[in-house]
Amino acid sequence: SAIQEQIKAALTSKNYAALASYMNENVNFVLYASECCGQITATEAASQLSYLDSAISPWDFDQTNSIITKIKTQYASEYGSLFIGIASNEYLAAFGFDQNGKINNVKLAATYKLLVSE
Repeated sequence: SAIQEQIKAALTSKNYAALASYMNENVNFVLYASECCGQITATEAASQLSYLDSAISPWDFDQTNSIITKIKTQYASEYGSLFIGIASNEYLAAFGFDQNGKINNVKLAATYKLLVSE
């Protein structure tokens, strides 16, 4: 979808501000292994995506990738419907969408291994 292409482009270019316009007014934002963040505004969420600055491209957004499939299966209630990407150095970014196709849920982790092993 168009929003998924925007997510891929933003994560690859590290230009996250552009994603704010694709977000719901409030976004449920989770940064694994931290206390951040809960419900925050789209602007705050776009700013928090700078957490991914250390992620190395290319990102893998193939939803049939074995790691992504394992995450979606083992954590079906949390990740089953999310659009998940994994960076070359294991960073994980997952995005959920509301009924209007706006981003309403973001989950980030420094490594997908916080969730599953290979």
